[in-house]
Amino acid sequence: SLRDLKVQPGGYFLLRPGQAALAKTIERVRLPESICAWIGGRSRFARVGLVVHITASFIHPGVNNRQVLELYNASPLPMAIYPGTRLCQLVFQETRGAGRYEGLFKNQ
Repeated sequence: SLRDLKVQPGGYFLLRPGQAALAKTIERVRLPESICAWIGGRSRFARVGLVVHITASFIHPGVNNRQVLELYNASPLPMAIYPGTRLCQLVFQETRGAGRYEGLFKNQ
């Protein structure tokens, strides 16, 4: 079943082997209408089996929200995920023309 969980200060979320979980970034990403971005994992976490984005890695131009990470533990061991750990990175791209995301998650 799905449930919301807020990790308390000093605490962690235990991601078990084969388990997936959604997490929001602490940072808010604000992009101009001429820049889009891609979320990618950091190699130090990939080496131990942590996947930070499974399918929806594109960040639309003109967005202003916190990004949702699709965490997945591909290792045989549980992983403690601590708030504030830099799990991902963004790659920015200039777009031709202007664009603005107007979808369901516009103001998350």
